[in-house]
Amino acid sequence: MPVRPEKAAVPQMVRQSAAGQKEVPAAPGLAESVPVRQTPPVCEPADAMAGQEMLGRRLRFYEARLAGWQAVEGQVAALGLADRPAGWGRCLAEVGELHDQYEMASRQVAPDGQSQDSVALGRWVGELLDRDVGYLGSGCEAVLAMGTAALAGRPEAKAPAVGERSASLPAAPLPPEARRQFGLALLRAGQLEAAANVLAGEGGGESSPNDDMAGPRLTADLLLAVGRVAEARSHYEMLGRACSALPGVDRWVADQLELLRGADVQSAAFPGFLAVLRAYLVSDGQRVPDDLREGVARLEAQAPSSGLARQGRRLLEMAEEKGGVGLPERLAEVDRLVETREFARGLAILEGLATRDDLNPAQQAMVRDALLKVRKAKFLAEETQPPPEQEVAGQWENGVQLLESRKYDEAIAIFTALLETGDQAQAKEKLGEASDLAIKEIRGQASALFVQARQTASLERKKSLLMESWKLLRGAETRYPGATVAMLEKVRQNRGYLEDYIRQVDPALLDASRSSGVQDVEEARP
Repeated sequence: MPVRPEKAAVPQMVRQSAAGQKEVPAAPGLAESVPVRQTPPVCEPADAMAGQEMLGRRLRFYEARLAGWQAVEGQVAALGLADRPAGWGRCLAEVGELHDQYEMASRQVAPDGQSQDSVALGRWVGELLDRDVGYLGSGCEAVLAMGTAALAGRPEAKAPAVGERSASLPAAPLPPEARRQFGLALLRAGQLEAAANVLAGEGGGESSPNDDMAGPRLTADLLLAVGRVAEARSHYEMLGRACSALPGVDRWVADQLELLRGADVQSAAFPGFLAVLRAYLVSDGQRVPDDLREGVARLEAQAPSSGLARQGRRLLEMAEEKGGVGLPERLAEVDRLVETREFARGLAILEGLATRDDLNPAQQAMVRDALLKVRKAKFLAEETQPPPEQEVAGQWENGVQLLESRKYDEAIAIFTALLETGDQAQAKEKLGEASDLAIKEIRGQASALFVQARQTASLERKKSLLMESWKLLRGAETRYPGATVAMLEKVRQNRGYLEDYIRQVDPALLDASRSSGVQDVEEARP
């Protein structure tokens, strides 16, 4: 078992050098001393008190980190496991050392926030913070997750004998941060029930700015995913009352509550939705799991107009977003839309980004700045834009009504004609909206055909259904060029997945269709 180094003695904060300068011992592992000129303390009392609060926060942070590491280390030792992940001893020692150094630094500060030498303390703490940042970027949290995952598959690790100290959670309650980290490690190991138990415990619902899934929404989602519907509803209701403090979760929470309070819970499709939620929660963010795609396709075929299908589709889109286009590319796309005066589409992208809870503070600031920029550009453009002509207004109203009636092709024809008027930018926005909605409907039809194909035992029927699905997706790309880039990319992803499956059934099927001239398949759409 790796042994933490003993605590170093509290260093004398100031000693006199031969040159008449004061020297400050650094934290162990840093430069031996840092020369400092004799200058008056630079911290005002308010600043010193703020520094004391910061030291307290970092000390509590590492108390929690250390407790989490020791909980897993204790169980590893109790089970007699010899193999630990690479870097385990180094990371455990570093967490302990950071905890000890913050504890020593905190003792140097008097209750009023002052210290013997605030300049010396400031330099020491600055170096300590550098070391702190180094730990956070060192990959040690992944090492802890691997250690927890190794335990998760061992039955003896899950059910300690009566009277034994539980190694999964110590006898004394873990600090909230340690409980949160342990719950996340269990989730990464695929232990959803155990993760739900940990995160739903005392302090488990506290959010953290450092982990996109480590918050109250994750706790509620986990409880629902493992079938604890009443507990999940209670957590969503708590979130609904406090969502103003949790940007990005309010819409999801409201829709989840609507779903859980309605008849969808009694639907035969409800277990399928829970399977989709589980697939989303355990996904690694690098690729979209096949069972997530297939589960959403089944939901849309079984209950196409239900809240279950809508929420399942949203989970799939969130998974695609995480595994696909990054923030810089999205912001660049918004810039291009602003240049062509397509403000509504640009704002839609940014407003979607603003609701994501996986962005760090710097990324959130980038999105906010972009929103302000686009809104200002839209305002200035509208101020200088002439009012629509009277005759155009009637056509516009007719197009909107057709769009609301889901007569997308007729609406597209009207907005295409309006591209030749002074309302070109607005017509292009509506054309994109109508095209996206039409494609979304086609994707649903293609998904339903794909599910039928997978379920049929007849090979010929399977081939026929698969090719109908493929033709719908192929036609959508060519039929609706006014659709957004994001929607067309989703169609291509769907078609790529479908083509892989078709090749498994009959490698020659796609070649035969392409050679027969299947290019634009408008007749394939019902």
